[in-house]
Amino acid sequence: MLRTQAKPLGKIINPDDLWKDQLHTELKLLNDVTKAIGKVEQKLDKISQADPQVKILQTIAGVGPRVAKAIVAFIDNHQRF
Repeated sequence: MLRTQAKPLGKIINPDDLWKDQLHTELKLLNDVTKAIGKVEQKLDKISQADPQVKILQTIAGVGPRVAKAIVAFIDNHQRF
């Protein structure tokens, strides 16, 4: 697994292993971004639960909160159509 190869720079002795610090840095960034996405998804879920248009769209098979919210955001005012 990749995580077993990652090491912070301070723990690297062999210069040939410097790539392990880069891997360590990239995996940390990936973890941070994943956490941030999770927070955004939680916020979107709360917003979706309060929107009656989203609730209606979710009654369609296969349409979850994100797809429903995306449709509502894209269409905005359905009276235009």
